[in-house]
Amino acid sequence: ALTNISYILATKEAEEEPKPVAPKEKTLPFEQVQTINREQLLREYLVKTPGVARPISILLVFRNETFRQEALQLAKALVLYIKDAQLPAYPIHVISRKDVDEIIHTTQLVKGSARSLVEPQKDRPPALEVFVRTPFSSQLLSFDGSKTAFQANPKRLLKSLKKYEKLIEEPETADEVKAAIKRAGFDIDAPVIIRTGSANERNFRKLAFRLIEGRLVSIRSQFFLIRKPQLLDELNLKENHLYVLRNDVLSKLETLDSEGLPLSSVEEMDSVLWVFNPLSVNKEQYYSRATNFLLPRVIRVSGTKQSHLGVFFRKLSREHQKLVLSLRLPADEKHVQLNRLRIFRDLIKKYGNQFHFLLVEGDQLGDLLPHCAPGFPVFALFNMLREHSKENAAYELPKDISLFKPYEKYFISKRGLDEIYEEIEALVTHVLKGTQDPTFLQVPAEQVQNLGGGALEEYLLTQLDRPEKKVVLEIAGTDQSSGRLRYIIDRLSDNLKRNNNIAFARMALPNDSRVLPLFSSYPVVILFTRNGAQVLSYDFNTHDDEGLYEDIRKQVLHTQTNS
Repeated sequence: ALTNISYILATKEAEEEPKPVAPKEKTLPFEQVQTINREQLLREYLVKTPGVARPISILLVFRNETFRQEALQLAKALVLYIKDAQLPAYPIHVISRKDVDEIIHTTQLVKGSARSLVEPQKDRPPALEVFVRTPFSSQLLSFDGSKTAFQANPKRLLKSLKKYEKLIEEPETADEVKAAIKRAGFDIDAPVIIRTGSANERNFRKLAFRLIEGRLVSIRSQFFLIRKPQLLDELNLKENHLYVLRNDVLSKLETLDSEGLPLSSVEEMDSVLWVFNPLSVNKEQYYSRATNFLLPRVIRVSGTKQSHLGVFFRKLSREHQKLVLSLRLPADEKHVQLNRLRIFRDLIKKYGNQFHFLLVEGDQLGDLLPHCAPGFPVFALFNMLREHSKENAAYELPKDISLFKPYEKYFISKRGLDEIYEEIEALVTHVLKGTQDPTFLQVPAEQVQNLGGGALEEYLLTQLDRPEKKVVLEIAGTDQSSGRLRYIIDRLSDNLKRNNNIAFARMALPNDSRVLPLFSSYPVVILFTRNGAQVLSYDFNTHDDEGLYEDIRKQVLHTQTNS
């Protein structure tokens, strides 16, 4: 059995291409570079001809006359790069931003290419902008033309051009398709997508483009169009259907207890591919339904890659009532990852239609999803769209480190390295039955919680659940001494984080708590126990920070509870 988790979830990344190096300028003429006027722009890029799919072309827009020569130089460099990449000699058009804006304003175009070309909402538009027209969409692809971004390394543009030049492959033999499926088995989230028959072929091309350009699937994904009835029969595929090889994380998790990858069933195509009949929905539903069908069943996020998060938010927004079952894999706990992945796999098998599933590698997502930060249990159910209302929010995150308000979450494992499937399953059952209350914690319990003004009562009831528990509450002020006290409370929380009987919280002024009286001055530190509450005493004038820390620490530790 496989025991190295880095191998289990390994993605066979495409080999890094060397940075493109343009050949010497004297080797090529530049007839394909043209400066165009407004009328030509309208004809070539803005007016759509029904039934006509225009080939790939490139448009360079320069801010003003100061950058005309730079734009022409960039156009010539592109000719050389494209030639060196063995791509066709695409037309390259050059025009000023002034001409672009005037033609859009005059014609009052607001859709398709015109929307792509509308001047960015910035104080100053970029010196150079690069747009690419493709046969698959009226929307233009946009690239930053600056020297630091694009001209220094045009790799992203060349990679896109290579993909869109051969976006749809039409195999001649069954062996070509089977070989693609075998190769894809080692490449997570780069599916093989097959469209059979010739009905709605144009929609399939547009769908493939949207998936790639929207970064919903890897650019290494392959798209096949199979029309020949003999080839369909040989592969046991039905006409006018959409098939996908789901080589997502779940397909890898299903092989955790076996050697190698599930390639033995390649000969039986219908057991490898999942099927969607595009003729069963109308045109308006086609793109949405097909896209959701092709998305990974388990979203795998490593770091904060935009493409992975985009897929996650799309799935969440489509079925926003569902909870997300997430597993975080800390980088420093690899020795227990295999057991956690087995549990995750078994939970997916049992609850596949009831939850979304998210696999988070590392701890980098903690700023976006606080429950994925170190210190929390690794298994959780959550829905970031179910936010606590501001009026009765129990926990508020400082505005400078989160995009979201406190959101609903349930921790379904305990902190530690001994997760057991049966215990997690029991907690999931409680959540589904509504017998487990959600938490809106944004940082682990041993860290300082930021409380909303009216939430102290709820927080105290939650924390003082045992006689030996204590809660240290800091009510911040607005003067310089508040900064000193904040540092001391943070330090105290960090140093006492192994003491599960002490919780720390912070409130900002004004506070509208029904528990607290108004004080004559702030900041204030209050210690709560089941015996009651006491205001801690300290003197900013006679103590330095070290003295203040020791004074408050002794009072917190030595205060008696009724345990």
